[in-house]
Amino acid sequence: MRRTKDRLLLLAILSMHWSMAQNKKLKLIKEISSFEKGGYQVEHLGPNCLLGDTLFIADHRRVLAFTKEGKYLYQWGNSLIFNKVTQICSGPNGTIYTLDFSSAKISKFDRWGNLLLSWRTRHIPLGIKCDQAGNVYVSEYEQIIKYDLNGKLVRKWGSHGSGEGQFDNPVGLAFDDHNYLYVADEYNYRIQKFDTAGHFQLSFDTKKYVYKPSQIAIRDTLLYAMGERFMAEFNLNGKFLRKIEFGFMNPNYSQLSVDKNNHFFLNDHNKFYHLDQDGKAIAVWGNKADDETGFRGPYGLASTEDGHLLVSDESKHLKQTTDDGLISVVPEPKGPNSVKISRMAEILVDKKKSSIYGITRYSNAVMKIFLKTGTKGLEEIERIQYPETKSNGEDFIQDICSGAKGEYYIVYPSQQKIVAIDENLVPVYHWGTPGDSCWQLKQPIAVGYFQEKVYVGDNGKIKIFDRKGKFQDCWVLPERVYAKDIKFDKSGNVYVLGCGSLFVFSQKGKLIAQQELGYVDICPYSSVHVDQRGYIYVSMEYDNKILIYELAK
Repeated sequence: MRRTKDRLLLLAILSMHWSMAQNKKLKLIKEISSFEKGGYQVEHLGPNCLLGDTLFIADHRRVLAFTKEGKYLYQWGNSLIFNKVTQICSGPNGTIYTLDFSSAKISKFDRWGNLLLSWRTRHIPLGIKCDQAGNVYVSEYEQIIKYDLNGKLVRKWGSHGSGEGQFDNPVGLAFDDHNYLYVADEYNYRIQKFDTAGHFQLSFDTKKYVYKPSQIAIRDTLLYAMGERFMAEFNLNGKFLRKIEFGFMNPNYSQLSVDKNNHFFLNDHNKFYHLDQDGKAIAVWGNKADDETGFRGPYGLASTEDGHLLVSDESKHLKQTTDDGLISVVPEPKGPNSVKISRMAEILVDKKKSSIYGITRYSNAVMKIFLKTGTKGLEEIERIQYPETKSNGEDFIQDICSGAKGEYYIVYPSQQKIVAIDENLVPVYHWGTPGDSCWQLKQPIAVGYFQEKVYVGDNGKIKIFDRKGKFQDCWVLPERVYAKDIKFDKSGNVYVLGCGSLFVFSQKGKLIAQQELGYVDICPYSSVHVDQRGYIYVSMEYDNKILIYELAK
């Protein structure tokens, strides 16, 4: 009987909600990021290429431009364009090509980041390079694919094996001055040479010098093959000439570039190196978005009484935006038991009692911190925690929201329950029956509160309960995306941050607006927040920025 009712309820929900058209849109007002103060924050500086004297370095979801001395110039790209850029190369007429490993996509840009062309490959791409005519060569697990300037397939060659013209994980590609293609055949421990029609020319073994050559670069008559802490120099016929040691660990997926002076450009995780021809560092650079110039993985959001936005991230401080959008720093509370409020996955501000509530990202606990303003900024008076001891992996807390009567609601996904705690963090009641029916909880992640109702994001649905857990209503989200955060504006509109999209619903569950955001599905701590003015803030954890929207007709 219960199953029959659930099916009928679900059919009614689907026919009611998705037959209604959206009548509003989310208008982007501004982006707040590290770049407004001339800084930059990176996740992984790695793939790189030279275009004239400008060095372009990919950081998974963006491309940053530098001088060869490490001076930051500009950047372009975001999660809407990229998922994970693992290779990059320059082409004719000032073009840049990117290889997106996760989405199997090749994209062509001008040097300023304007998208000119994109296409997808059939299989997972590993390496990319352009010849002198602008044709694009892409290496896959066991073959090389050649495309023309418009992304049209010209030819492909290769198969899995160790014979001539066969490959086992070819990654690095390079062209010499005569337009011959060299392929780093990683698991065959060799370099192979081809003409542009794919005809085999020669190969030479590198195992004695570079065990698994994954990245190569050519300058004039010299070929450089990347090792873990060194590179090997060969002539173009495969004769070993010398070893160039640089002394730090270089990940196998890092690209190697070499300029006309035989200077090298490569990375060591979040640091980038410009080396001379003997491997000595000329310039080293890395993160510039330090504690006072930008965000470092922002996730928790909350508003202050003066309308400023508080942002918790991975740095040592709590950040806030000023009216002009720039970033300032709120010092962390001082004291022997101070918790790193900057690492709270969700933060709530109790304006009346000058306290901050939040879920700490690593200890999986709810913290309430009583604060006062001292001569050196915020100072901690007292701190309480729920639960009192650190939780184990089975008890982690995913989200928190405040109710109207001083209570707080927290989500335990693995236990499939919602727990209500009072202002002293003492549990008062809880609910949750395991299951996927509308009145049950299967994988609750997000929770929100508005006008005596508790909204729970659970397995592609929004489930609504009263304050004590009595089931009220259920909505099915578009494409059953997972709700990561739930917030409300003064009118009662419901803002749901899903996997890659922000949805706005009316109180009756009508979808009234939707905004594509990109790859938020891999950012588990991204958040949405609505302030008293109705501005909507979305933290983009891996893009290191905050998006600001308003709801407009």
